[in-house]
Order: sequence, then C-alpha cells, then structure tokens
Amino acid sequence: MKTFVGIDWGRQDLWVAVVDQDENTLGAKRFDNTMRGAKEMIEWILKVSSCEKEEIAIGIETKSLSVVDVLLEEDFEVFTISPFCMEKFRGMYSPSRSKSDKQDAVVLARTIRRDPKAFRKVVKEDEKIARLREWTRRLCDIKEEQVRLMNRIQDFLARYFPNFLRIAPSFDSKWVWELWEICKSPREAKKLKRETVEKILKWHKVRSVTVEQVISELSEEGLIQSKDFEKDYKALVEMDFERLVQAFEQAKVCERHIDRITQEIERWERKEENRKVTTVESISSLPGAGRVVTAIILAEAYSLVRNAKYRELRIYSGAAPVTRQSGSSRFVMMRRSCNRYLRYALYHLARGAMVNSVHWRRLYAEERRRGKRHGTALRKIGDKLLCILARLLIDQSLYDEEVVKKNAEKKLALTERRP
Repeated sequence: MKTFVGIDWGRQDLWVAVVDQDENTLGAKRFDNTMRGAKEMIEWILKVSSCEKEEIAIGIETKSLSVVDVLLEEDFEVFTISPFCMEKFRGMYSPSRSKSDKQDAVVLARTIRRDPKAFRKVVKEDEKIARLREWTRRLCDIKEEQVRLMNRIQDFLARYFPNFLRIAPSFDSKWVWELWEICKSPREAKKLKRETVEKILKWHKVRSVTVEQVISELSEEGLIQSKDFEKDYKALVEMDFERLVQAFEQAKVCERHIDRITQEIERWERKEENRKVTTVESISSLPGAGRVVTAIILAEAYSLVRNAKYRELRIYSGAAPVTRQSGSSRFVMMRRSCNRYLRYALYHLARGAMVNSVHWRRLYAEERRRGKRHGTALRKIGDKLLCILARLLIDQSLYDEEVVKKNAEKKLALTERRP
C-alpha cells in the first residue's frame, strides 16, 4: 500500500506527518533540522508506514534543504509544492485558515496523495550543477544590485551635481569612475585641470566626449547650494560608489567561477558520455548565447535541456503564454509562474539573437508590425530558439543559420498554400 509523507520545515525543526491512501493520519512527529534528526526521521517514517522506500511519496515546500539531499540519497520519491499553493490547500481542510506546523505537514501529505503528478518531482542532480546554480544566481543578484546602485547615484547627482550627468549619463564605465574621483562636486569641478582629464580620456580611449566638452560642462555654473547640502549628498554618493565598485569586482569573481565549472561540465560530458557535441557547445552555438546565458540555462534546467524536453522547458522559462477562456471570452497573457533566472537568460538570449542575426531581426520586426510589444516579440523569439535547441540536442549538432532560414521558408510556403 502506498504511503504519503508531508514535511513542514523550519530553521530549527521539522514536522513530519504520515497518511495512508484513505487519508488516515498514521502519525505525526517533530524532529530536529539536523543530519541526526534527518536519519531519525527516515527510521520513523519506515517504521510507521510499514512500507518499502519505493512505496513512499514525500511532499515538501522547497528542495534547497540538506534533508532533501538525504532523502534523495535514500532513494525516496520527493515532490515540491509551492507555498502559494499550500495557502489554497490549507483552506480546503480549514475554512478558518488556522495554521500550525503539524497541520501543514498533514495537508502536505494529503495533497501529495490526491494528485502527485501535478507537482514537480525532485531529481537527484550532479553536484557540479548545484555549484554552478549558486554562482549564476549570485551573479544575477549582483547585476541587479549594480543597476540599483547606479540608478541611486544618478538620482543623487541630479540633485546636487547635474552637470556631471551631461558628460556621463551612465555610471558603468571606469573612466567615469576616475573622473568622479577627481571631481565629486561643483566646487571641485572649478579646480579641474586639463592635463588630468586628457590623461583619463586617452588612457581609456574615450571618443564620445572631448577634453574641452568635459571641462566646459563641469565648470559651468550650476545650482546654488549650501556647503552642508553638497557635503551630505557627496558622502551619500561616495557610500554607494564604494558598493558599486565592490559589486563589479564580485561579478568578475563570479564569472571566473562560472567559466571554471562550465568547463568541468563540458569535459565530463565529453569523457563520460562520449558525446560528439556537448550540451554546452549546443547552447553556446545559438546566436545571442554568451557564457553567462549558457551557464544559467545549464544551471537552472540541466535535466530538461539534456533530455530535450521542449514543452517543459518553455513552461519553466516563461516562454509559453497562459490562456484563460470562459464562455466566449478568451485571454492570452504572459506566464508569471516560472523560474525568474531562466526567464532572465531567455530574454537576453532572444535579445542577442535579434541584434546579431538578420533572420531573427526580421522575425522581431514582423511581430512588432502585428502590434506585439517588445517583451512579447522577444518571448516568441525565445520560444523558437528553445525549440531549435531541443532539436540540436537530439541530433548532437550546432546551430546553423542557413538551415534555420530554409526551414522557415518551407513553413511559410506551406502556410501560403493552405486554402
């Protein structure tokens, strides 16, 4: 007889509930969230259920836990259930929405019993993929922090030193950093030397502005402000500038680790599986797929990519739209329930393809002529690129622009022949 287990996790402890196929609670118990507690939990589950490991299904709200790794090592079936879904399921058993850790564990077990196919099964993955995922996610978070800091610096400069933004509207270049180091306020701009500015522009090979433009714009009379006002805003920019420089340095460290692990995965595929073309090579051959985009796709959806599961991949990445239909009304909208890191990678993959390829630029222009927005057009390009990637992985081949064009022309010809 199949047995179902729900685990409600906390930082200190785990509440575990076991139910049978008739949803009768066989037991519920609390364990410490430690390796010793995980082993005791497994022994208790086997004792209470009186089943083999293959007959036990376990539901939990997240897979990023050491207890999940222990369960997978012991060959248990583990399914993840979104906390958002848990709110809905809790209301089925308690209309008053009362909540406790023990009750949540029971709800998890009963939910898994009702429809286990509706939830994502956790697959044991290689440790290289887990390490790559942590580095790519950290890099994405750092990139977001960089944008946030640059926007805040620009807001502060617009308040007390707007002339600087005329020369450098963006704060992502090193020559801008060096220029700001010697010219942090309107009062310092008046003491700016021509030789210093010329040296900075020459060293960084800047041609967008000239020395005369920099000196004339920065030394131009600006807003009349008190010394205290200027001093405080200058200090705020200095704080954010230090964090911005640190964020750029950390991004470089992340990229080095990402390159190292990606090369490890490529060597492993070539050696262990004797693949003619590795997964890394197939992804990176796509137009617009740089090293970071390739690494994110590998890290977030390695099992889906390796098995060429196009349908699951387009859903997981947010490329597949959501259709809501009732009666005569029908709405098609963007899928929001997806992996945000994979969506980020797919967006930049599609955008890079649109910029670097004439074929994809033409497809983007056609979508825009039909009235589609920028994001919608890029999602369609990303969806088609995922379909092509699945074909490349099955055939163990690389992307060929000419083959893609011919297939698109054949499809268009067949469409025009239809009555």
